[in-house]
Amino acid sequence: MHPMEKVEVDRPFIVKEYNNYMGGIDLIDAYVSRYKYHMRSRRWYLYLFWQTVILAVVNSWMLYRRACESVGDKNIKSQRKFQAEIAASLILVNAVRRPGRPSLDSPVPAPKRVCVAPPTDVQKDQYGHWPLKCAKRGRCKLCSINNTDTLGEKCDLRLCFTHDRNCFKRYHN
Repeated sequence: MHPMEKVEVDRPFIVKEYNNYMGGIDLIDAYVSRYKYHMRSRRWYLYLFWQTVILAVVNSWMLYRRACESVGDKNIKSQRKFQAEIAASLILVNAVRRPGRPSLDSPVPAPKRVCVAPPTDVQKDQYGHWPLKCAKRGRCKLCSINNTDTLGEKCDLRLCFTHDRNCFKRYHN
C-alpha cells in the first residue's frame, strides 16, 4: 500500500447519516438564529420548550416556502412576516374584545394603526365576530363603495350589514 493512498475507514451508521444530512441541520440552525427570541429563566425546561416552538415555526415556514415554490407562487412571505402572522393568529384566535373603557391597572394601549385586516384563520374562525353599531360612519372594507355604521367586534373593521347587502357575512365565510 502506498503511503499517499486514502484509507477507507468503516464508520458507524449514525456517523454516515449525520454526514449525509449535516447541511440540513446547519441550514435550520441558521434560520433559527436569524430571529432568535432571547429569554432568561432559571427553569431549564423552558429553554427546551421555546427551542421546540421555534424549530416548529421555522420548519413550518420552510414547508410553506417549498409549497409556494412548487405551485409557482412568487409572493412568498419572509420568515419574519410568517412568524408575525403566526403570532397574530395565536393572539386573536377565539379572542373577544371587552366592551367599555380599560381599567387604570391595564397597560396603556398602543396607538391605533391604519385598518389592518386580521389573518385569514382568525377571520374565518366563526368565534366572537359580532356586528356592533357605532356612532361614526365609515367606508365598508369589503365593497369599498358604501358607508356603514356597523363595526365588527373582533376584527374591528367596518362592514355593511343591511337588508340589501351583507358584507359582514361574506367577509367572515
